[in-house]
Amino acid sequence: MTKTLTKTLNALDKEEIWQSVKNSLALLTSCDTNSVSREKHNMALLQELKNRIAEWKEEIEELDRRKRILAQRIATMERAVEAEINRDCDYLDEEPTTSKAQIVRNLIKGAGSAGITVGEIKDELLKQGQSISRNFVYSTLARLREDGEATQEEDRYFWKAKTTA
Repeated sequence: MTKTLTKTLNALDKEEIWQSVKNSLALLTSCDTNSVSREKHNMALLQELKNRIAEWKEEIEELDRRKRILAQRIATMERAVEAEINRDCDYLDEEPTTSKAQIVRNLIKGAGSAGITVGEIKDELLKQGQSISRNFVYSTLARLREDGEATQEEDRYFWKAKTTA
């Protein structure tokens, strides 16, 4: 810049001097404008980075929230599976339940030579906590008679001993 001013001062023509001063001022002004526009550009970049960081923070918070929800769901599922396993194990520990038809068979067998009536069978099933209807007892006895396991004499039913041939 000093070289430019020295040349300008050495110039004989005032018009040239004036033109040189204008050029120098323009150069200084453009430098100031460039630095101002750079500063504005840098500020805009900084603001954009701040906005992106805020977005990333929100995304991270959302991911953390989803992670907590998934962890809760996994824990709930694990507890449910564990309860199911325990329930299955408890079920295996229990004695197997006997069907109502098998109970009727056992009652007829146990009656021996005296036989048993439908009312007595129903009463015994009710004592054992089975909820049944009279029709169930009659249909079970009919099946046992058809299969040759029981016989009926008047209102009493008897177990028919199987003979091996």
